[in-house]
Amino acid sequence: MFFASFSTALGAVVNALFLIVGVYIYVSLIRQIAARRSTIALEPPPVRNFGLAEAVLAIALSAWFLLTVVLSLYVQPRPLGMRDVIAELLFRIGLILFMVVFLKFRHLDLSALGGF
Repeated sequence: MFFASFSTALGAVVNALFLIVGVYIYVSLIRQIAARRSTIALEPPPVRNFGLAEAVLAIALSAWFLLTVVLSLYVQPRPLGMRDVIAELLFRIGLILFMVVFLKFRHLDLSALGGF
């Protein structure tokens, strides 16, 4: 009886602590964003927009994702193993790194394009 009420009270305290930490994180982020906006110059440097190379990359990625969706309708599912999960994780990390390097190589400011 005592343990059941103690674990319920402990769970409530832990949930309250998670809530307090979450609110603290969001308030900190809001303060940092507000401070960063006040330091922005009146005339920000011009931001390069996307060009033909970025459009080709976007079309290729969209075609790849659509192809995987369409092929999944016609192929029987198979059980996934740990090797498949690791291979998919490495592929996705490599794809993201390729896109970041590609956009950096094209001298695009990712922070400005992302609105940060």
